[in-house]
Amino acid sequence: MTGLAEVMKAVKTAVETFNNWLMGDMELVIDSIRDGTIKALVKQNCACSLDFSLKEEIENAFKEAGLEAEAEVLGWDVERSGYKVEIRLKNPG
Repeated sequence: MTGLAEVMKAVKTAVETFNNWLMGDMELVIDSIRDGTIKALVKQNCACSLDFSLKEEIENAFKEAGLEAEAEVLGWDVERSGYKVEIRLKNPG
């Protein structure tokens, strides 16, 4: 990745990929992007239990979009009914 526009397009693709994989059960929503760090929320739209690693699914979605990223699940946001997530792009361009 070289330019900001390319990175933003890849981030959008990663979000769409994650959301398609989870088919509406969970939804990745970007809150902010600053200096290669993405603050996001993964909304849980169902009462289903997680039988996968949220961290790995996010990282894999970014990898599919051509971005190397490291995700960290920071905890549950009670008010927004979702997991707070921080995603660090390793080579944001």
